[in-house]
Amino acid sequence: MSVLPPPQISAPSPSRINPAPTCTFSKICGGVDISGMDKRETATVLSIAHLTGWSAELIANKVYDYLGTNISPEKVWDTYKEWEDARNEDHLDGPTLVEEVKTNRVMVGILGEHEIKPYFSARPLSRTPRPVSIG
Repeated sequence: MSVLPPPQISAPSPSRINPAPTCTFSKICGGVDISGMDKRETATVLSIAHLTGWSAELIANKVYDYLGTNISPEKVWDTYKEWEDARNEDHLDGPTLVEEVKTNRVMVGILGEHEIKPYFSARPLSRTPRPVSIG
């Protein structure tokens, strides 16, 4: 019996996506900033971490490919955890469904700009072990 990979929902094609205004990136990021990155780049890192199920190591490598910015896997993990904690701080059970849908729509658009397909059933990055680089 063969095991099929879980289905992935395709993101809209980049040609159909209007770049989000800067204020949208600020809303996604909240008070979370990555040193040396602007809000758009930080929102891209958070979008990849939130909607792909990729490891922190893979995200760090892809951020370099997509943005030309070096970031450590530890910084990816720490930033996502900080963002997730800040979102849950205001709500006992996390963001409301309406807030989550709005955030996910913008994040899917950001991923679409880089031709990345979201995977909504993925385990959150914060529920994986924090990476530790050697050397």
